[in-house]
Amino acid sequence: MKTKIEELYDNINLVLDQYSKSVKIANKVADTLMERNIMKSDIDAVYRGAIPIETVDRRFLYVFTKALYETTGEPLIDPKNYFTEIEIEEGDKYVVENKVNINDPIVVFENVEKIDDDYYVTNMTAQQVKDLYDRMIVTYNKETQRNTALKQIKNSIIDVINVNQKSVQEMADLMVKGLFIRNTITFNILKTGKEEFEYNEKEKTLTVYNTKLDILDGYHRSLAMIRACTIDPELHYITGVNITNFDVEKARRFITQEDKKNKINPKHIKAFEENLENAIVKKINESSRCDLKGKITTNVRAITLNIAIVEQSILADSIKEFFTYKTRKEADEIANYLIEGFNEIIGLYPDEFLTNYTTAKKHSVINHSNTFIGYVALLSGLRGKPNWKEILANTLESIDFSIDNPDWEKIGIFKNRIRKYDITEIQKYFLSFIKGENENE
Repeated sequence: MKTKIEELYDNINLVLDQYSKSVKIANKVADTLMERNIMKSDIDAVYRGAIPIETVDRRFLYVFTKALYETTGEPLIDPKNYFTEIEIEEGDKYVVENKVNINDPIVVFENVEKIDDDYYVTNMTAQQVKDLYDRMIVTYNKETQRNTALKQIKNSIIDVINVNQKSVQEMADLMVKGLFIRNTITFNILKTGKEEFEYNEKEKTLTVYNTKLDILDGYHRSLAMIRACTIDPELHYITGVNITNFDVEKARRFITQEDKKNKINPKHIKAFEENLENAIVKKINESSRCDLKGKITTNVRAITLNIAIVEQSILADSIKEFFTYKTRKEADEIANYLIEGFNEIIGLYPDEFLTNYTTAKKHSVINHSNTFIGYVALLSGLRGKPNWKEILANTLESIDFSIDNPDWEKIGIFKNRIRKYDITEIQKYFLSFIKGENENE
């Protein structure tokens, strides 16, 4: 591809939205593609969005883009702007070799266990999942899926499938690295009375005839598998697969039920991410040399109950903002310095942080979780100065930590959700109190 493929997806979706009511355009695109033995039902499904353009293989993407461009004349989808000469040459030769016989199975799932008359389970490789999408067997049924999204493309706002491309790429990268933990996706054979499938108890096979599969749960993971297979065709990844036969109402209840699972606190998930700032905070929280040991949490309620003092995300975000590091060695050095720095601060005010911090919270912000943004800012600003401990003590002594100080409200100390702007404001406020930084240098 000459440009990011997401740009082409956006522009195709925009053009399809603009011409969605034009039967003439739809039929002309279909006629062009049917000359390549592509089934009209598949073409129509892509045209109306039942088969997302994001899931088709590159050859179909090219011929569909070309047909839509030649039919509409819309310059923003000119294939020459997106495909290389080699891709265009190969795409122009693309013809579906064998037309599908309506009586032939669309797909045969193997090693299938029957849980109920409308519920089956098996597993598939990422390549097998990709093959289902490549053959346009999988559709996206908006009646049974989670909400779509309004997206601005150029000067228009259109309704599109809600795809988090960053999340898809992150999952694909983990799959390629062998680090993505296996879970389960769900395909649904929509129950209409016309669907055709049969289960062979002896062979443990589920054969589907003349029926599409709706992706009911796991659309993003499916996209990640497709992308991962493109990165590494020899990818070794196996996913669990549910195959259901639900009607629209039951499919909706299934999705609702899945959404009601106990969700993990986003801050807790963020703390699990493998980055250097999290590693620094982890070392501080686990160090037997640090007075903050065990007092850093991802659960705000632990602070309310006086079990912990500071949120993990507050420290991690502040460290990321105020310190520079690229290697684990540098991160380790920063962790050791912060351990020493926090010990100095807590040592200056032991009652407020250790022995009597519950009472102190009633009249002071000195041990407020967000105040630690200021402490990290100070320690960053004083790092490398030979008399940093003395300057730190003098600076803290000059700050009015009383809860009635109106400055705390102004700079955002009491906010429940801290943004980058607030971190900057708190940093500037604390640094403005630094005294004696030119002494003894």
